[in-house]
Amino acid sequence: MDLQALVNEAFARHQSGQLKEAASLYRKVLALHPPIALVLSLAGDVATSNDNPASGVALLRRALALEPRKSSFHQLLAFAEASQGNLDQAEMSYAAAVNLDPLNVSAMSDWANLVRSRLPATAQALVRRTILINPENPGYLKFLAEMTVSAERLAGERLMRRVICGNPLDADAWKAIGLVAQAEKEVVSADTALKRSLLIAPSEIVVCARLGGSMSEQGFHREAVSLLRLSVALDRTRMDNWLSLANALHADDQSVAADVAFRRSLVLEPSRLVALENHLVQLAKVGAPAERIRAGYRRALRVNPQSSGAWANFSKYLLDQGAYTAAAVAIKSALVTGGTDRDMLVGLANAYRQSRKHQMADRYLRWARCAFPEDRTIQSGLLMGHNYESGVSAPSLYRDHASWAADWAPPEEPLSYVVDRTIDRRIHLGFVSPDLKRHPVGFFLLPVLKRLARNRFRISVYSDAGKGDLFTDDLRLHADHWFDATGKDDDVLREQILEDRIDILFDLAGHSAANRMGMFARRAAPIQMSWMGYVGTTGLGTMDYLVTDRFQTLPGTEEFYSERWLVLPDDYICFFAVPTSPPVAPSPALANGFITFGSFNNPAKLTDETLDLWGRVLVAVPQSKLLLAYRGFDDPGIQDDVRSRLAASGIAPERIEFRTFTYHEEFLGGYGLMDIALDTMPYSGGLTTCEALWMGVPVVSLAAQSHFAGRHSLSHLSNAGFPEWVAESAEEFVSIGTGLASDSRRLAQIRETLRQRVSVSPLCDQERYARGVETKLTEAWGDYCGEL
Repeated sequence: MDLQALVNEAFARHQSGQLKEAASLYRKVLALHPPIALVLSLAGDVATSNDNPASGVALLRRALALEPRKSSFHQLLAFAEASQGNLDQAEMSYAAAVNLDPLNVSAMSDWANLVRSRLPATAQALVRRTILINPENPGYLKFLAEMTVSAERLAGERLMRRVICGNPLDADAWKAIGLVAQAEKEVVSADTALKRSLLIAPSEIVVCARLGGSMSEQGFHREAVSLLRLSVALDRTRMDNWLSLANALHADDQSVAADVAFRRSLVLEPSRLVALENHLVQLAKVGAPAERIRAGYRRALRVNPQSSGAWANFSKYLLDQGAYTAAAVAIKSALVTGGTDRDMLVGLANAYRQSRKHQMADRYLRWARCAFPEDRTIQSGLLMGHNYESGVSAPSLYRDHASWAADWAPPEEPLSYVVDRTIDRRIHLGFVSPDLKRHPVGFFLLPVLKRLARNRFRISVYSDAGKGDLFTDDLRLHADHWFDATGKDDDVLREQILEDRIDILFDLAGHSAANRMGMFARRAAPIQMSWMGYVGTTGLGTMDYLVTDRFQTLPGTEEFYSERWLVLPDDYICFFAVPTSPPVAPSPALANGFITFGSFNNPAKLTDETLDLWGRVLVAVPQSKLLLAYRGFDDPGIQDDVRSRLAASGIAPERIEFRTFTYHEEFLGGYGLMDIALDTMPYSGGLTTCEALWMGVPVVSLAAQSHFAGRHSLSHLSNAGFPEWVAESAEEFVSIGTGLASDSRRLAQIRETLRQRVSVSPLCDQERYARGVETKLTEAWGDYCGEL
C-alpha cells in the first residue's frame, strides 16, 4: 500500500470511530515518512480521543513546530490540554487558534464551552461572535441561550424563544422555557412549555418530573401520578422522583402505592430526612400505629436534632393525637431550631388550651400576635379562647370582641348591585363554613338544608372544608348550589357571593379556626347572620343578627351583643342523631353496684371551678366514680393535672378513669359506661349534651352564666323536656346530681325511655324546627324590605 493510500485508510478509520486502528495506521505513516504536520495533528487527535491526552499533546506540539500558524492545530491542542486538566494551557491554545483564524467559529464555541462556568461573560462574548459570523447556525444561538439562562433567567428565556422561532420542535428549548417559567411562578406558561417539550421528547425525565410536580401542586393528582410514574420508569435510581411520586400518590389518597414509593425513596437515600418526614405524614393519614410514627420521628431527630421541619411535623402529629404535653415540648424544640413560626406558636397555645392551662395559651397567642401583627386570626383565637376561661361574662366578651372589630375589621363596602326588595319572592340563603363535615356544625346544618321549604328558599353553600368526608357528600346533596371556597381568599369568595346575589348570608364559624370574619366585616350580602358555629357575639357591626333562642341569650344582656337577636321559638339548633348511633346500653349502675358520673367534653372545658364542683358531687356520693373521655385524656400530663385538682377535694385517684375513643360510634357507645353526665362551666356542653341524652344518660348542668357558651345545656335540656336537671346554683347542682344517684332503679327507668322522649321533643323535631326558622327568616327579610 502506498503512502497516500495508507493515510486515506487511517483517516477513514478515524472518521468511523475505529480509533485504535487509526492510531496504528498513523504510526505506520509517521514511521515510513518524515514528519507530516497534518498526520501528526490527526494522530494527536486520535490519541486524545483514545483516552491518551498526554500522547496527543506531544504529537500536536510536533505538528505546531512544523506549522505554528495553523489555527486548527491550536484548537486540537487546546482540547488535548483540557482533557488533561490543564485549563489555562487549553485557554491559551484556543486564544491562539482564534487569533490566527478570526472566523474559526468551531474554536470559539469550544473555547466558550471551556470557560462557561469559570468565565461566563467571556463565554457569552465568544458565542455572540460565532452568531455574528454564522447567524444561520441555530446551535450557536441555543448555546448562548443555555449559558444565559443559568445566570439571567429572563434574558435566557428570551433567547430560547428565538431558538423556538428557528426550530419549533426543539424539545430542550421548550424545556428551558418551562423551567424558567416555573422559577418565576408563572404556572400556566410553565405547564404549556413543558407539555410541548414532552410531546416532542416523551422520554425526558426532568420534564416528566417537573411537570408532574406542578400538576400535583395544583391538585391535579391523577395527571401528576401518571407523569411521575413515567419519570421513575425511565430512571428508577432518582430518589427525588420517587419522593415526588409518593407525595402525589399520598395527595390522591392512594395510600398503599404511596407507602411503596416512600419506601423506595428511603432505600435510595436512607439519610434523606425529607423522604422520611413525608412518609411519616402519610402514615399518620392512614392511621398507622402511633408507636411506629413516633419511632420514625425519633429516628429523624437523631439524624438531625436541629431539623425544625421534623420537629414541626412531629408536633402537629402529637397535637392531632391529643398528646398535648409531648406536643408542647416538640413545638418548643421546633421554635428553638427554626425561629418564630406562626403556626407553631398557635399550635403551642392550642396544646396549653387543651391541657387546661388557659393563661399559658393566652401568653403564647399574645406572643404570636406581637410577632405577626398583621394576622387578625391570632386575635380571633384569643377571643375564642376566652369562652373557656373562668370569670368570663357577656360584658367581658363583648368588650373583647368590640375591641377586635375596632382594631382589625376592615371597613364595610357597598354591595355591587341594587337589592331586589320584593318582600314575597323566593329568598336566597347562603351558608359559609369550614366545618361542613362530621362536626357539630355539619350535624346542626343538615336538618336546615333538608327541611326548609324550597318553594320559599334557595340555598347556596360556600365550603372551606376541602374534600371533607362522607357527611360532606350528604350535605352537598341538599344544597341547590355548592361552591368550594377552600384556599380562595376573601376577595374571590366575596365576589362569588355578590355574583350569586345572596339575600341572607350565614356565618357558621365566628372567630373559630379558618373563619371569614374579614369578609363579613366588608359585607357580602344585604343581611348577614351568625349561627351554629360560634358561641356569642362576633363584635361586627355588619353582622346584623345572631340566631338564638329564649334560653341561649339571657334576657337583659342585649347591650352586650353587636347583633340583633333572631330568637327561634324552640332551640337555636336541631339535634340530628347520626343513623349509626348504637342502641342505648343497660344501666351500668345496676351491674356495677356504684354510680359512674362522667363527661365526654373537651378537656379545655374542665376549668378548676368545674372540677371543684364535680368534686363536691363525688364527695356526696362516696362510692361513685368519674369517667372522662375525649381526645387528650390519655395524655399523662392531663391525667396528673385532673387527678391533682380532684385530690384537693378528697377524691382518690383510683376513682377517676380516663378513656379515648377512635370513632364517633365508639365514642357514643362509651355512654354505656356512664350513669350521669356532669356538665362543664363556664363553657357548657353543646352537641355533647345532646348526644348524652340520646344515649340514655341524664345531664346535670349549672345555668349561672350570662354568656352564650355557658347556656348551651340550659337550652338543650329545656327543649328536650328536662329543665329539672338544670341548676341555678352550685348547691342545687350537687343536689340534682346526688338525687339522681340515690336511686339506681329510677336511673335505669330514665335510661330506658330517655331516647324516645328526646326524639319526640322540640330538640329533635326537624319539621317543627324548620317551620320556626322559616318564619323568623321571613320576618327578618320583611323587616329589611320595609326599611326603605
